[in-house]
Amino acid sequence: MVDATCGNGLDTVILRSLVGETGRVISVDIQATALERARKRLPASVRNVHFVHACHSTLNQIVEGHPTPTVVVFNLGYLPGGDKTLITKPETTTEALSHALQIIALGGAVIMVVYRGHAGGEAEAFSVEQMISALDPKQFVVMKHQSLNVVGVPPYVLVIERRV
Repeated sequence: MVDATCGNGLDTVILRSLVGETGRVISVDIQATALERARKRLPASVRNVHFVHACHSTLNQIVEGHPTPTVVVFNLGYLPGGDKTLITKPETTTEALSHALQIIALGGAVIMVVYRGHAGGEAEAFSVEQMISALDPKQFVVMKHQSLNVVGVPPYVLVIERRV
């Protein structure tokens, strides 16, 4: 499994609990601070989480040589508690998503939490939705989960399951 934007490491911890002792998690972030925060959430004895300091747009290179991922998770936006000017961007996110869709295992899923309430968030959401709306429904099932009774600009979740 891959946490393509590890942030504070919450998804990395969940993915690690899902793969157990025998699976593998690759946790990626462009900010060294995020990787350190994520590492601190795991016991020092954990050996099957691989931390990579890189942009998620290089996902295809990052997973090369590893088993085919069954899940790739993204949390878009900025590092909570970090520099809010460092954000995921439409260009790198759509490139990363394109790689994720190519490498994900049959029956696997890409899960993306989309935050629109910050500068650049709406443009990124638009780019991602435009891209996944054009996916072949014979190959991918695309679902959008959003809250309808929350004031403001709540995040929403996109789930893309690979059929073939």
